[in-house]
Amino acid sequence: MDGQLIKFGVGQEVLVARDRVTASAVCQVDRVGRRRLIQFNSNNGMALQQSEVSIVTLFQNSDLLSRIRHSDHKTDRSITTKLIKMAACLATATGGHGAYYQRMKTQP
Repeated sequence: MDGQLIKFGVGQEVLVARDRVTASAVCQVDRVGRRRLIQFNSNNGMALQQSEVSIVTLFQNSDLLSRIRHSDHKTDRSITTKLIKMAACLATATGGHGAYYQRMKTQP
């Protein structure tokens, strides 16, 4: 972005938003578990947020992944199996990074 190289790996996400408040708001409503979250600004002022994400909470809270998980189609079953295996591998490899957490929107 803006000529900046952003590196991220398996089990990580990069969120791009117009500002940090917007990036935080996304995390408050999507119910995805995250850890090792860092925020920084790009050269043009856009907010970038990088974190590790919980594949388990993605499965639980993503309409698309939920449909794939419950599908009877062979291709969908294959995708589901691969994602479950990847989640197990990530849990083993990154378990020492601590617990995932979800940012919950506070009530006024």
